[in-house]
Amino acid sequence: MPSGSIDAGFTLTQGPHFGTFGFTGLGANGFVACPTVNGTFPYQIFANVAGGNFVNCLGFDALTSNYTEGAAAYQYI
Repeated sequence: MPSGSIDAGFTLTQGPHFGTFGFTGLGANGFVACPTVNGTFPYQIFANVAGGNFVNCLGFDALTSNYTEGAAAYQYI
């Protein structure tokens, strides 16, 4: 993982049909999706940390499903 990466503070809450992935590290209360600089797609995903400027962003719940195929990617570009 790159320097400065955080691997703590993530949560997974299992439900009967799907789960919810969250982040509470650094005082965050979940995730937000923000438009790129030109105000359109693709949206960028950030932790909703206190003091962040997320005026044009949308808060969301990250839903999960059961994955049993081994290691998955830790980053997306």
